[in-house]
Amino acid sequence: MDEIKKTGMEYPQQPEFPSTNDIPQEFSKSDLFKEVAPYYTAREVFETKEYVDEREFGLKETVEAAKEIFTPQVISEWGNMTIEQRSAKYQEYQHAVAEALGIEAGNVIFKDIPGAYGYNNGDGNVYLNTMLLEDPQWVIKCIDTIAHETRHQFQHEAVLDPERFGISPEVAKEWAWAIENYTQEDLSQYDPWGYHYNPIEIDSRYFGESVVRELTKDLINDYASLAENTHMNEAHGLFINDREWNIKQAEKALADGDLNGYRNYLDDASKSTK
Repeated sequence: MDEIKKTGMEYPQQPEFPSTNDIPQEFSKSDLFKEVAPYYTAREVFETKEYVDEREFGLKETVEAAKEIFTPQVISEWGNMTIEQRSAKYQEYQHAVAEALGIEAGNVIFKDIPGAYGYNNGDGNVYLNTMLLEDPQWVIKCIDTIAHETRHQFQHEAVLDPERFGISPEVAKEWAWAIENYTQEDLSQYDPWGYHYNPIEIDSRYFGESVVRELTKDLINDYASLAENTHMNEAHGLFINDREWNIKQAEKALADGDLNGYRNYLDDASKSTK
């Protein structure tokens, strides 16, 4: 048998990570944990008190606010609204989300944020990519992101004062650990939480996406019942059954010399139900 020759290849040493049993000890050393440790160690409270369903906390009220502010008519007219009008709607919505979560409302601040929709740094404000304001096609994503980032503010405040919101010690500790060990890295076997599965990201995604689901399912059901007169506005991805919209499209077709399109849009306008 020939002797096995070494290739000279060296494999990098894998980093050492605490085992699952070591995490509580590591976590207890953090500054954030020291602030809230008395709450976590009050076992008699944990054993007797009833706590809120953290995942659903404030969701129903946020959904109601979203439906009130972003009605089907508002969504269908979003592309015709001015930047100032859109910004005012987003500000109104963020204040409603904050009220639903029992926290003080901040401001929605639009700025250039390369590679991201937005972020929250714990100061009460929501920072969003300017494109979400300037391009009308992003309205649904912006509704999601405002809820998502405002939820992060709620998480920060809930960790520092869990009893104020009725958050259980287990969830508060999980969120505190998640904030303390937050990373932008992809998940791996050494960091299974990573960014995507970080507990506060899971919670915020559920919150924002649930708002959008409840908002859009009503639109889908409303428009599905009018399917025979419904058109797809390809520019903005919105279902339209609107006489005025068809008339505008007819005018555009006529200006372009598209007589067939002109007649079709006028015919659809005459059939429209609103």
